[in-house]
Amino acid sequence: MKRMDHTTLLAGLALSLMSLPVLAQTEGEAQQAPATTTATTGTAGEGDLRSEIEALKKEIQAMRGDMRAVLTELRSLKAAQAQAGKPQQPQKRPAEELLGKPAPEVSFKLNNNEERKLGGKSDKVKVAIFYATWCGFCKRALPGFDQLQKDFAGKDVEIMAISLDDKEGARAKTEADLVALMEQLKVTVPFHWDAERKIGNPYKVQSFPTSFVVGKSGLIEAVHVGGPVGLDKTIAEEVNKLLAGESLVKAPAPAKS
Repeated sequence: MKRMDHTTLLAGLALSLMSLPVLAQTEGEAQQAPATTTATTGTAGEGDLRSEIEALKKEIQAMRGDMRAVLTELRSLKAAQAQAGKPQQPQKRPAEELLGKPAPEVSFKLNNNEERKLGGKSDKVKVAIFYATWCGFCKRALPGFDQLQKDFAGKDVEIMAISLDDKEGARAKTEADLVALMEQLKVTVPFHWDAERKIGNPYKVQSFPTSFVVGKSGLIEAVHVGGPVGLDKTIAEEVNKLLAGESLVKAPAPAKS
């Protein structure tokens, strides 16, 4: 009976945390997560069971990291409210400061060898998600971008993913690791590996996932920091408005000569 109560409590806590608006994780927060273990060998039956247990352990560790990120955000907000004596709006993330501004112009190649460009005028609306393989929120958000790619197939829309995973250090990854994650999530969105942050830095990405919607004018029409439930539906609505000729932000005033 005690075990059932404990499981129910964990499930309720997880659902409560998923309903919170702040669903982003920084690299520093992820580094606090405990290291994963490797399953030992045994008979075929034992190996399958151990593999399942290890997979479950990793998922629980990812959830712990996500929960830690949410709690950090809540503590920061609570401290700010206590200091001011009244509720305050959360401080803007650096990436959100780009909203309504011209998107930094960068060209790069995706893993399927297609050339892509963000920024500048284009005949397509562009949606990019910056992610990392260690980010639990990213793993939950990426399948939604796969759905966006299917929904806007044949239309003037490009969906792309940009990995900011490191190639060196404690959290080093290989291209095979990035491909394995996409296969595991059954995501077919093409990705670019930006380990040098040649794209991530100009776009001021510090939390994961961070997503941008860039209009045909080259303006950043929407910025989403985090991966809340329904993010893909929100972005779909934004893209449809842009395809209909609407703008989500006011164009910047022309520079005075």
